[in-house]
Amino acid sequence: NLVAAARREGAHVLLDGTGPATPVDPAARPGLDLHRPRGGNWLLPTIVAGVAERMEIYASEVFGPVLLLMRADSLPDATALLNRNACGNGAAIFTGSGAAARAFSRGVAAGQVGVNVPIPLGPAIGGV
Repeated sequence: NLVAAARREGAHVLLDGTGPATPVDPAARPGLDLHRPRGGNWLLPTIVAGVAERMEIYASEVFGPVLLLMRADSLPDATALLNRNACGNGAAIFTGSGAAARAFSRGVAAGQVGVNVPIPLGPAIGGV
């Protein structure tokens, strides 16, 4: 389990989607069901902070609703950090600087790049 490994390696799991799903009152949230379907490997939304390059969860390609939070000392350091990852599916930057947003989106080698939003997914992939 990559989430458990991240915890053992020193990351902070802020939202753990590996445990039992929390039932939601259907009257309060119609249509929302946080119960896992039977069979298969199902993971609910998970947020892991304090991730480092040396961690298995960063080096692996995680398929699921998992957000890894990392910090870098500078924009060039952040870009270099992301470009060293072999997976390169997506990256995001949260900034108030237009210059930083442009430099990041032009410099990072990722399939999907978000600026002040998580990875932007189209409606066919999972968002509206």
